[in-house]
Amino acid sequence: MNLNLGKTRLHAPHSLLYRMNAGWLMLGVFLAICSSFFSVAYAAEPSDVQIDIGLQNTYKIGCWTQATVQAKLEANRNYRTEIRVLDADGNYAGYSSKVSSASAASEYIGHIDVIVNRIQSDFRILIFEIASEENPSTSERLVYEQTLPAGTVTELTQHQHWLVTIGRVEGIETTVEFVKDLQITTLSSPEELPRNPLALAGIDVVLYGHTNESMESIAPIISWVQVGGKLVVFPDLEAEKFLESSLASKLPISFERTAQVRDLSRVESFVGEASRLRTRNPLTIPRIVSVNGTTLVGGLTGPLVVKSPWGMGELTFCALRLNDDTFQNWEALPQLYRILADLPGLNETNNGSSSNLLTQTGLSDFKTQWDAGLSDFGLLAPNVWIPLSLLLATAFIVGPIDYFLVRHILKKPWLTWCTFPTLVVISVIWGLQSTDRQAVSAASGPEVKPGAIRYNQALVVDYAETTRSERHRQFTKMLIPETGRYDISVKSELPFPMPGHVELTSTSSVPEATYRGYYRNASAHLDQTTYRIEPQSGNVLRSPAHEQSTILLETAGMSIAEINTNEAETSFAVTSQLSSNSSMQVKGTIQHALSGELTDWFLAYDKLIYFVEDDHEQASLAPEEVLEFPSRSIRQRELSAQLTGTTQSLVKRKTGVGEKLMIRRVDYDLFSSDLDYILTIMTFHDLIGGKDYTKLSNIEFSNWDLSPLLALDQAVLIGRVESEQPAPAVENETVSANKTVTFVRLIMPVDRNRSEIQRLPEYDK
Repeated sequence: MNLNLGKTRLHAPHSLLYRMNAGWLMLGVFLAICSSFFSVAYAAEPSDVQIDIGLQNTYKIGCWTQATVQAKLEANRNYRTEIRVLDADGNYAGYSSKVSSASAASEYIGHIDVIVNRIQSDFRILIFEIASEENPSTSERLVYEQTLPAGTVTELTQHQHWLVTIGRVEGIETTVEFVKDLQITTLSSPEELPRNPLALAGIDVVLYGHTNESMESIAPIISWVQVGGKLVVFPDLEAEKFLESSLASKLPISFERTAQVRDLSRVESFVGEASRLRTRNPLTIPRIVSVNGTTLVGGLTGPLVVKSPWGMGELTFCALRLNDDTFQNWEALPQLYRILADLPGLNETNNGSSSNLLTQTGLSDFKTQWDAGLSDFGLLAPNVWIPLSLLLATAFIVGPIDYFLVRHILKKPWLTWCTFPTLVVISVIWGLQSTDRQAVSAASGPEVKPGAIRYNQALVVDYAETTRSERHRQFTKMLIPETGRYDISVKSELPFPMPGHVELTSTSSVPEATYRGYYRNASAHLDQTTYRIEPQSGNVLRSPAHEQSTILLETAGMSIAEINTNEAETSFAVTSQLSSNSSMQVKGTIQHALSGELTDWFLAYDKLIYFVEDDHEQASLAPEEVLEFPSRSIRQRELSAQLTGTTQSLVKRKTGVGEKLMIRRVDYDLFSSDLDYILTIMTFHDLIGGKDYTKLSNIEFSNWDLSPLLALDQAVLIGRVESEQPAPAVENETVSANKTVTFVRLIMPVDRNRSEIQRLPEYDK
């Protein structure tokens, strides 16, 4: 055998041809490497890429935000941007933008909706060139990649207040000294806001100095307020010009010419600071003649500061021009900003504050209890006490059994070296198999196909009649039977569809510092992986899941009527004509146009609740059925007492004579998995006592609390709609619904009979 055949062939006469082929091969590899480096370098240099996360590189954990990527790329080609951030499990979720092309001037702009579900997450930005629109996943080529380490972007927790100022708001920076952990972001104009109002979810309040911007530029602000935001507005121009602006005609406030104001003592009393507010010349302000809300600061010519509902949000309007020198020289101006924004002071307790320590119940926020309710699949989970009891049996029984076996039956004591380990192994295998049998029975119910993915789904939809606006959040909890990767697609179907419908979908978690929580410190793990999310399409691709684990998908959406749409000509989910008298008794009619019957309903207004018995014919309201108030069949009670189970009774005194009044209240059930019960308490959380009663904070679902709207002449009707939701689609898998429910909350105005706003007579007539 010739062992040197390879070497011999290298010195063969045709070695020149071999060297030529090898040279061409090396040249081809070199050119390919150079081409790839050249293409990447040509596509995007680091200096040609500008990345903005959130608002001025500020975002809030667990809230949707928008990232913008601007790059110099090859013109007339299609690109897709992906931003990868950590999720609650420690994996990287890649949020993808829509495919768009670079302009003829090689300008590419990508907008990516992203939500960060883990603190201390870095941002990995990737730009892909799409060669074929028909098969984008197989024709992608990476042209740019950059990582922004944790700390390069301002990260806010959900416990921190985020105040955004738009326009000129002088002296606002001093307010930071009076509010704990306050973050202030200053924008020069509304055009710096993202066009998608869902990307403003992390903002607590917007302070807006209006300077006659166009309706198109302020449309995102209006949409954000109408679906639950808080807006504080004051004019930053002459009163006459403000009355001619597009915003003045859109506000839910009626103005009538202008007025002169000199006495500002009521503003001083409103702030409560020992600082005088003096003015030499009278101030010209827009005169407020009517408002569907409450007056915070009155005046001789009409209200100076009012608060009004605007859809599902709140509007605070200050008729005073706060950028005037009169207020800029006032030492209490930062406190005025704080009070207008409804921010807690340094000495005020904040129910939203929470520590990173575990509580006795294992949860500290309503989102955690809501997630636990969605995790109830009605199945018996494996019991840990069975293997533990078998281990104890092994420790106490195996020894005597082995002794009896080798001494009295086998009569060979030396066999204990074989029999004792054998008995121990048999006991351990028995315990594990019993646990596995429990897991199998828990994963497959009698009516469910073996191996099917089970899911619970809850949809919460809010409709505001005055603004024809809608918002919703859908939660889909899936129980995965086998370890693997799954392509999931979810969609929501509203009980009353509306135009202008937009929504975003992502994986979700809970605001805890424990396992699968937002505030668990980020760290790498061995099985860390990456999956892709298309938020606007509702697709989650290659999502990892372990056997018998769960995946929580959350969809946030909204529908807003066009700014110039005539609201009276369009149909809506609810039509009402409600009024109240001095005793706050509701009168009028309500009818809905939802896709199904409205069941288990009740109406809340001011501090009263209206409901019917479960066996009454009006306990289920059909579409277009008229519900009339007052009615003999409709009962009423104090709202807080009904929700907290408060009862009063007279008890005879043990000592002395007479009786004493005993007030008992049912404690809130922290372990309840009833979503109806949880949502009802969340809707009026502040009204029934807040965290003092429930022992839970309401951070992530804070805009679900409609208690402030009850004080602003709004009525809330809550119920369930009997309609089916589209099932989530999982590629190559069978899904089976365990529990699906649709909740609807209808927000309606109430015309309260009140005396007209008092002001001095006009002597110039």
